[in-house]
Amino acid sequence: MTPAERTATVAALLAEGLDLRDVGAVRRRLGMDATPEAVVAELARRRRLALPLTRPRDGDPRLITCGDGMPDRLAATWSQGGPLWLWVRGALDDGPAVAVVGTRTPSLDGVRIAEALGEGLAAAGVVVVSGLARGIDQAAHRGALRVGRTVAVLGTGHDVDYPRDTDELRAEIARRGAVASEYPPGHGIRHRSQFLARNRILAGLADAVVVVEAGARSGALNTAGLAGALGRDVMAVPSSPSNRAAAGTLALLVDGAIPVRDADDVLAAVGLDDRTTATQTRSAAVDVPDALPPDARAVLELVSTVPATPSALAQAVDLEPRQVLVALSVLEDAGLVTQRHSGVVRR
Repeated sequence: MTPAERTATVAALLAEGLDLRDVGAVRRRLGMDATPEAVVAELARRRRLALPLTRPRDGDPRLITCGDGMPDRLAATWSQGGPLWLWVRGALDDGPAVAVVGTRTPSLDGVRIAEALGEGLAAAGVVVVSGLARGIDQAAHRGALRVGRTVAVLGTGHDVDYPRDTDELRAEIARRGAVASEYPPGHGIRHRSQFLARNRILAGLADAVVVVEAGARSGALNTAGLAGALGRDVMAVPSSPSNRAAAGTLALLVDGAIPVRDADDVLAAVGLDDRTTATQTRSAAVDVPDALPPDARAVLELVSTVPATPSALAQAVDLEPRQVLVALSVLEDAGLVTQRHSGVVRR
């Protein structure tokens, strides 16, 4: 069976209702060392599918399989439970890639660090991989999109609006990088295990995983564990012990994760430190008008593309809530921020 015939067979099987449980059952019967060809052939035999089949036409999203369009780095994880297929929008390749993951409820500092990591890595030509979840994941994607490429790995089908209201971000990621999912179009949230299964793909696509703020029972820790099992570098951003959102991150550091402060540290750890990063080519300070009052300038430096509430901003800059509201009014009048129901975002 050629790679093209294998992809065509998988497409036909999926059209008949094949799912991940079927693949798992066959792999357990044949053994985890069975080749993708052997697994697909057994699945076809069980469904009495006539072989060979012609390659399906490319659609949106298009189907790729292990050994036929799947990046070699991810295909190499097949014997450790890697995916047999993916639906992809955009372009996946085998260039250097780093996953940046973390909590859905980060601190403002965590958001800023994730955005800076995404931007710095992308500026160095590294693809930033994450899971599109709110919080750290989306911050990393948005940072990368400023200057380069990013890949989002979904835990649902491509056409499912999850997380909600991310259609524009998802489309931009597909234009500038890729969006990938193991689940077919229309497959919504049926069990939380979908996101744990997603994590093994996220880890498999990356040379290293960086965790930015993860709770003691965070999905980001699952991704880090999977990356370690695959022999990929696991890194973590140090945080204050009083930051409950980073309890899992601190545990990773205790267990031997590589501590990182910025994109340059990540590049050095994976042997790419000769590349120019965003932190080397532009100031880390926010470019703000000189005429802004001091309070407004302080608040603006904390506002990013991830919504932040006025109360959170007040805590971060050590101002009274009343002062923050006045500062936000000044910034909004200047066209620098927008206040939404979910919080304040930079324009």
